[in-house]
Amino acid sequence: MKRMSFAVSALAALALLAPSAGIAQANNQVGIYTDQMGTPFAAYTDQARFTPFDAYLVLTQPVNEDFNNGGTQAIVLVSGFEMSISPPTNLITLSFSPGGPATRVGSAPDYIFGFGPALDVSGGSLVLGTFSFMAMDANPADVFLGPSSVPSIAGVMAIVDDGESPATNNMSPIYPSTGDFAVPVFSVNAPVEVLPVDGKSWGGVKALFR
Repeated sequence: MKRMSFAVSALAALALLAPSAGIAQANNQVGIYTDQMGTPFAAYTDQARFTPFDAYLVLTQPVNEDFNNGGTQAIVLVSGFEMSISPPTNLITLSFSPGGPATRVGSAPDYIFGFGPALDVSGGSLVLGTFSFMAMDANPADVFLGPSSVPSIAGVMAIVDDGESPATNNMSPIYPSTGDFAVPVFSVNAPVEVLPVDGKSWGGVKALFR
């Protein structure tokens, strides 16, 4: 069944955001969305072919989990990030603009940027950059994230935080919004089956939609 305005995902998002349910979005997640807040149901969109549209690479709930020898502290400034981003051939990347003045290392599929000055995290989220995409046909197109080809932390993506003392390490691992590198973080023109929403994590719910 074709998506019905992504109603089921909206319910999943509300469940994750509702304090009364005791469920919260996970820390240190990154995804691609059609809004700048990283709203879970904005990870899916229908787009006409040959029509450019914007999508945002958004970091949510960044936390330094190695603060002061084992403590945790919310990250308020991000000075860089590294990951790989792999759109399919039927979804063309027309451009990518980093979220502020930045120096890039390497080229796609690696996205390795250092910001100067560091970017402020506001309201628990940060736009790391903006894509201009264009669908080449009406077929589904899924975008996956992964570690860069030269990861600073083996097996994961990473951000560089403000380095505020007494941080033990100012580089923190980050994870795909779906919780699994094998599950796409962004889908264009993807069919979705209507499924019940239960107590699964958002990543688990999204995985069910594949």
